[in-house]
Amino acid sequence: GARDTLRLEASYLLCGQDMDAKTSPLAAGISWAVRFETDFIGKNSLLTEKESTTRKKMVGFVLKEKGIPRSGMDVYCENKKVGRVTSGSFLPTLNLAGGLAIIDQKSAKVGDEISIDVRGKRKLAEVKKRPLYSARVK
Repeated sequence: GARDTLRLEASYLLCGQDMDAKTSPLAAGISWAVRFETDFIGKNSLLTEKESTTRKKMVGFVLKEKGIPRSGMDVYCENKKVGRVTSGSFLPTLNLAGGLAIIDQKSAKVGDEISIDVRGKRKLAEVKKRPLYSARVK
C-alpha cells in the first residue's frame, strides 16, 4: 500500500499497470527514454504516433469529491468517455484522493475538470501537473 500511495504522489509509473505492451512510452509520458536518433524495433510506429492528432497521454488528477479512484475506472470530460484510470488511491501527503489516467490528448489539460466513474457515480476531479507532490529543498 505504501508503495502505491508514495509512487502516485511522485507520479512514478508501475510497469504492468500504468504502462504495458499496449501503452506506448509517448502515451505514458516517458518519451525522454526513447532515442529517436537510433534504429530500433517499433521506431516507425512511435514516429507515426508522435505525429498523430488522436494520441493518448498520461495525466495526474485529484478528486474534488469524496471517493477513491481505482485502476480501470472510466474518465469523462464533458460527458464523453476520454480514457481510464491506470492507478488511483488516497494520497496521504496531500490528504486527498487522486491518481494517474490515460486520456485522449486533446480532451483535457492541466487545470481542467474531468470526472471519474467511481462505482457508478461520477466524481469531479481536476487534472494536475505531474508530479502531484514535489518536495521543496532549500
